[in-house]
Amino acid sequence: MVIAAVGFPVTSFGRERLVSAVKQRFKSEIHFSSIHLRLLPVTITIDDVVFRHKDRRDVPPLVQLRRARVRLGVTSLPFLLWSTPRVSGVYLEQLEVTVARKKDAREREQQPREKSKDKTPPPSFVIQNLVADGTTLRVLPKKEGKEPLQFDLKSLRMNSVSLERPMDFVATLTNAKPPGLIRTKGQFGPWHDDEPGLTPVRGTYTFENANLSDFDGIEGTLSSQGRYEGELERIIVDGHTDTPDFMVDAGEQRVHLKTTFHAIVDGTNGDTLLQPVEATWGNSKVVARGGVYGIEGIKGKTVRLDVDVDRGRIEDMLKFAVKSKEPILRGPIRYEASLEIPPGKGKVVHKLNLDGVFKVTQGSFGSANVRQKIGSFSNRGKGQPEAPVPEDTASDFGGRFHLDQGLLRLSDLSFRVPGAQVRLAGSYELLSEMLDFNGVLMLDSKVSETTTGLKSLFLKLADPLFSRKGGRSEVPIRITGRRKDPKFNLDAAEVFKP
Repeated sequence: MVIAAVGFPVTSFGRERLVSAVKQRFKSEIHFSSIHLRLLPVTITIDDVVFRHKDRRDVPPLVQLRRARVRLGVTSLPFLLWSTPRVSGVYLEQLEVTVARKKDAREREQQPREKSKDKTPPPSFVIQNLVADGTTLRVLPKKEGKEPLQFDLKSLRMNSVSLERPMDFVATLTNAKPPGLIRTKGQFGPWHDDEPGLTPVRGTYTFENANLSDFDGIEGTLSSQGRYEGELERIIVDGHTDTPDFMVDAGEQRVHLKTTFHAIVDGTNGDTLLQPVEATWGNSKVVARGGVYGIEGIKGKTVRLDVDVDRGRIEDMLKFAVKSKEPILRGPIRYEASLEIPPGKGKVVHKLNLDGVFKVTQGSFGSANVRQKIGSFSNRGKGQPEAPVPEDTASDFGGRFHLDQGLLRLSDLSFRVPGAQVRLAGSYELLSEMLDFNGVLMLDSKVSETTTGLKSLFLKLADPLFSRKGGRSEVPIRITGRRKDPKFNLDAAEVFKP
């Protein structure tokens, strides 16, 4: 170790006092490459500092920093011999703090307890100002091989710093994805000597103008505000977000998306639990519970949520999946689904995995042409093909769905209007908008009663093929083609199946 001084030598006794004070206060071994003293102003500079908590070698050092400059008052010079310093300022360069997970009960029992021979209380001091720009804080996970929880602090300011009480701080964090700066202020401490990960922290934050296009498949400018409280290894966050121009690339329609959330950031495994998230846009509200999890052997985080919509609108939901500016369908919707988005590059619509059930009641189609066709279809189903076509005909939908890699598969799909019902199963490709469905058309009338004139006479020959009890009919059908121009055909193979 090189001991150098300018104007006033740092004695070996002063150096030992420093090492002893750090060991007693932080329960850490301290190592450094050099120490310098300047008289005017009184400043101690320490280079290449390493703290090892309880001299542990199985984890990275608790603290590493390139340089520490400690500015003292003139009356603090005796500290180098025997007294406690009065610190006016501390300036830290390239500070890295790594908090190891706390030991479980079994590990604590197996570890021999240290018996301190020194009965004197740990040295107490107050730092009037502390500056540590460019600080990195890491919280190690429980399981080896998983990514640590990391905070990159672009700036950090603390006043009246004392390890025996909560310390006020103001900081700016660099958020990697979406890119942006998080401004936060709050309190940190008092310092937990035995388990640094149990040191309490609390505060508020703001995050503005975050560009969501950094995520494949979505766009928008997000702002967020909230508060947090807990310990370094487990922080509870309550906040809200506001994205006035949110868009999913599959639908290419922008909505004003707002969320409120209650999250638990678990530093022991790097996961974030969402309990719950409430999202609103248009006239719909979605409640989701789940989290962002790390999976062993897979790089990155996986989003898993259970989604529930008790009172939503189908026109709001379709904005994320259908490009048409005119609402294809309007009406109340209820659905439950499980959602998963794995890590990695690629559009959200290709990565998104959904499983669930839905029900639309009293739905109304947006296109006047479609409404006329649905009204005519309802009249024919009732055996009244020449009746006036109603301006709008309420429709009910329901079924199960599974979305994987941009392909939506539907089963037990039911579409009902007065006089007729369609049951289908098949698939819909979100990007190409291609349809491929098979099912059955059920009518309250005979097939021959759905039309008039010569067609009706010919269809009387077909009535026995499709007739069911009570004068009803069932017609196997197939729907193919693009969403904008679907093809409806009789499924002849089903008609003549034994």
